[in-house]
Amino acid sequence: QNVREGLREQLLIFKEALKNLRFSWMIVSHTLKEICATFIWVMLAVHMKTNFGYNEDVYRWLPTTNALMVILFQVLITRVAKRWRDTQVMIWGTIFYPISMLIVAFSSGFWGFWLSMVALTIGELIVSPTASAYVANLAGPEKRGRYLGMFSLTWPLAMAVGPVSGGFLSDKIGITAPWLAAAVVGVLAVLSFWGLDRYTQKKRIETILSE
Repeated sequence: QNVREGLREQLLIFKEALKNLRFSWMIVSHTLKEICATFIWVMLAVHMKTNFGYNEDVYRWLPTTNALMVILFQVLITRVAKRWRDTQVMIWGTIFYPISMLIVAFSSGFWGFWLSMVALTIGELIVSPTASAYVANLAGPEKRGRYLGMFSLTWPLAMAVGPVSGGFLSDKIGITAPWLAAAVVGVLAVLSFWGLDRYTQKKRIETILSE
């Protein structure tokens, strides 16, 4: 009985959270962005090996670059990003995702693929802390954990869509098609974050005027 009531309570909180337009908008925007990330983290190694003959010993330098950039630059970039409003920062960071996809689409050598990882990591460093903080601020203290839990589902949602659709496009059209399609998804993510920024600003102005 207690388990059932606990589950019912959680479902009610999830339902309430999704009624928050800014939160639902954030889920959609972030999922679109994460689809691009799944292409880099899941498909790029296969793309490099199958189409260009690069083995795992070469590919490993890409995630190593990502890890080093996070260690060296995360604190600095987060401090700089605080100068602007959170929704604006997420737009700028997300722009790097379609750029990363396009770099892969038109690359045939290691340094092109490495540069795509650098671009994606810059976007990740800008967006990730800001996005988590934005979601946390949408919820009250007692619901913050559940909001962030729902927000974390954007990655498995993206994983369910990105690699499968990418593999299909690669088999049916060609090796460049998945990356061009992912670039389009990245642009949609940028536009979605831009819409969220406009809506958030509108709500802030309405709140100020109503006081």
